[in-house]
Amino acid sequence: MSETKLPNKSLFKLDEVSPLVGVKPYVLRFWENQFPEISPIRSSSGQMLYREEDVQVILKIKDLLFEKKLSVEQAKLVMSGEDLSVVLANPSKTNKPKTTRVIKAAKSQTNETEEKPIQTSSCSEVQNSSDDLKLAKVKLK
Repeated sequence: MSETKLPNKSLFKLDEVSPLVGVKPYVLRFWENQFPEISPIRSSSGQMLYREEDVQVILKIKDLLFEKKLSVEQAKLVMSGEDLSVVLANPSKTNKPKTTRVIKAAKSQTNETEEKPIQTSSCSEVQNSSDDLKLAKVKLK
């Protein structure tokens, strides 16, 4: 992980953290939801403020995802204390099998469904229906 020099501040706003760590603000918000280790505080005005510890955690997550090429699930395991070599050696701890099951289930459902032909009308049938409608309107008057 490359060492990033942080300004000598106790709290950082979202728009300050984003360029410091090199990811867009929406990515930081997503990571806040995925990683409980990131816990910014909310100011009285509602702005998210990150402590230096939060920024360090964000930098570690960025390293795991961007440099080490881990999935979010694998990075979660590492952040929760799992050894990186164990996570890389044991892919069954990630959600990939679940995803595969969902894809297989979706494919089997599409194969089981019966294709029904679409009923089409010829131009003359549409014209006859239109004429019938006109007659019905005339009879109502």
